[in-house]
Amino acid sequence: MTEIGSVQQPPRDIKRIVYSVVMIAALVLWSLGVLAPRDTDDGQVVRISAVLEDGIPVTLYIPRASSVHEAGGIGGVSDRIFPLVVMAHGLVGDRVGLSYLAESLARNGYAVATYDAPGHGQNENSFGSPAGPTHRATMGRVIDWASSNKYVDASRIVVAGHSMGAATALDFASADPRPSAVLAISGGRALTGPQRPKNTMFIYAAGDPRVLKERVRQIAADLAGVGAMREDVVYGNVEKGDAVAQVEVRGVDHLSIVSSPQTVRWLVAWLRETVGRGGETNALWGSRDTLSPADDAVLAQAGARHSYLPLVALALILAYGAGRVTGRLQRGTDWIALDENLRWGRIVVLWGAALLAGLIVTKVFGLNGAIPLGLLSGLIVLFATSGATVAAAVSFLKDTVAVSSPRPRGILSAAAGSALLLVLLAGGLSKIHNLGLDPKRLLSAVLSAAGFFPGFWAVEFLSKRGGILRSITCSVVLKLMALGAIGVAIGIGALQPVMVLAIPLLVGVLVYFEVFAVGAYKSGASPAVVSFAEAVALGWIAAALGPLQF
Repeated sequence: MTEIGSVQQPPRDIKRIVYSVVMIAALVLWSLGVLAPRDTDDGQVVRISAVLEDGIPVTLYIPRASSVHEAGGIGGVSDRIFPLVVMAHGLVGDRVGLSYLAESLARNGYAVATYDAPGHGQNENSFGSPAGPTHRATMGRVIDWASSNKYVDASRIVVAGHSMGAATALDFASADPRPSAVLAISGGRALTGPQRPKNTMFIYAAGDPRVLKERVRQIAADLAGVGAMREDVVYGNVEKGDAVAQVEVRGVDHLSIVSSPQTVRWLVAWLRETVGRGGETNALWGSRDTLSPADDAVLAQAGARHSYLPLVALALILAYGAGRVTGRLQRGTDWIALDENLRWGRIVVLWGAALLAGLIVTKVFGLNGAIPLGLLSGLIVLFATSGATVAAAVSFLKDTVAVSSPRPRGILSAAAGSALLLVLLAGGLSKIHNLGLDPKRLLSAVLSAAGFFPGFWAVEFLSKRGGILRSITCSVVLKLMALGAIGVAIGIGALQPVMVLAIPLLVGVLVYFEVFAVGAYKSGASPAVVSFAEAVALGWIAAALGPLQF
């Protein structure tokens, strides 16, 4: 019976539903770009997208009349013809990630074609080798298609690429006579083709791995025919086609170099040096022996820098909220600790032994390519083996979960947690990469998630002991150990060397997962539910980003 003057509290289930609806709405708004950062389109560039006959998705950027300070134009497009820049993305990238560079170059008087390389993005063809015949033929097919556009000057073609794409561009230019210049961004390869690439600029990030910078510098010096090259100096002669330059962009890393305004200024400077620009004759500045960035280059609006700190904070808040919703769907109670049979020392030793077992299985038995997931195969085997080792050990030690939840609610909670994490991650990653899955990538996502689950379960199960602060600390330590094991695996050849470039992204994802897990555990979720959501989310991302090998 309610006392007079008292206020009746809403039922707990109603509060839970309202909270869940609010958090889901916020996550949907984030994924749609209402809260997350998004590019702006002011209509200064015409974009033509197509899928070529052999399944190559391509986008051509052409300047409008107003973007090159010209009145009139045909159908809003300038009636000039423009030099063509064909740009290849890096490993695990796609053409979306090059949109800022492409749009910026278009605003400066160049037609730019970007495409999804084999096995990447929406290109379902098998990956192959970055400097092999498949990638070379793909770039040639894109050049054929883009050159047929009436606004493109087919006599002034430049091939460019980032990371893996730089290797493709150099390989193509050493086998095909059409390119007048090459732009190699944070990448390269030893030249083995029948001809010397013409007028090549190597541009790399100050934050690139040291071994990558050393390799690029050596390739540039070999091409220039000198022992070592100086920065910003043009070796050779543009008019003769043998010019070479190397430039370091400061304040950026391997990934952010493709969204840097300074990168655009250097690229525009080299393009003006080698092929001119739309409406101009091919006036070559062969007498110049130094290079400086084009400070008057026009930048795409997406390049306007703003503080991302509030957006990161918002993303972390949403991750915590997604975890709270996940936990409420399963139990809706407070933090539930597991039995503390395993103390700190045992946990660290057990996890270290499990990671060692994973390294041995992956390296000794050659399982890096055991499943058709390319460079992720070794990582998945490492996660799966380590998790299985922990499961076997705790089964032997008879360490059990303190409480269990009804199975239907656990399944619902795990599914909801996976969906919420995917929405959260998609809101940010979709700005730089297409995250859609075709049937092949869907199969890849299932295999990846199944492999990641044991490893995530092991970390969550081992760390959820005692109070929340102790659990967070333990989880962070175990995840740092896992990152260390990945570094060791790269060093001993159990993982492919290029995986070192994925570590920053993996660290960011793990931070999101940790915040999500805290929210979920605060509402009473179990380690199995949290690890399932994390494995599905990472499996989806891995499938969307990773190159197809089948």
